[in-house]
Amino acid sequence: MTPFTKTFRQLFVISLLIITFTTTAMHNSQLLQLQNSTSQNELTVVDEPTAVDCSFMLSSIVRPQVRYMEQQIHDEIRQRHNLRSNITDPVIRFGISNTPKDYPPYILLPLKNCIDLNDGDSLQIYDSGESDMYRGKPLLMNGICTKNSNLFGNSFCEQISNAENAFYSNQTPSRIDLRDSLQEFENAGIVTSRITLIAVSIPIFWNNHMQLSPQTIREIKLSPGPNYITNKKALIQSIHNQNWATYLKNRECGNKWGK
Repeated sequence: MTPFTKTFRQLFVISLLIITFTTTAMHNSQLLQLQNSTSQNELTVVDEPTAVDCSFMLSSIVRPQVRYMEQQIHDEIRQRHNLRSNITDPVIRFGISNTPKDYPPYILLPLKNCIDLNDGDSLQIYDSGESDMYRGKPLLMNGICTKNSNLFGNSFCEQISNAENAFYSNQTPSRIDLRDSLQEFENAGIVTSRITLIAVSIPIFWNNHMQLSPQTIREIKLSPGPNYITNKKALIQSIHNQNWATYLKNRECGNKWGK
């Protein structure tokens, strides 16, 4: 063996050892990264909702049962039930029976998710347990639609229809929750307002005499805006605008699997 060949073999062996060491180190590093990644993923645990059997009935305590409500309520419906809901969607209030301890006795839902239901029909609603109304374990409310004996109507469907028709026929302002912001409903196109100044005479007692004092009263008159839903056809159209398949999934499954 020549000195050149011997030197070449020594260099080859050394190179092979370096390559093996580097490959092993990279492999160990990749394993460590994979293990760290797995550990991090294992920290993210999604609780399965607890199934709760209950019954839904139209509320007889708060009226009107169908009305427009501020965007904050719709944001909570999204956060709590994962249902698409906007300020332009009428909201309906249901009472709930057989609820878990500390669970609210009523629920607010978009009217479009509650039409064409009758006695004994199932209405399944998901509750994330992450809202101001209810904080706790996620729930899957398996509700049975039930007629409210304190309301006029022979069935759940008839009582819903009565509340819905009252909403269409008796428009603004009683069907709108205006406690916080009229401007919010105007911006959404639900109402339009007109301010009228009215001159009146108000009796006052002055210097031991009753006399009339001329004053001006600022009166706000409300009218339905372009986005006010005035009939069942417009409500159905709002569902079609959403996507019919998505609507059915939202109503039957509470939209737990995606918005």
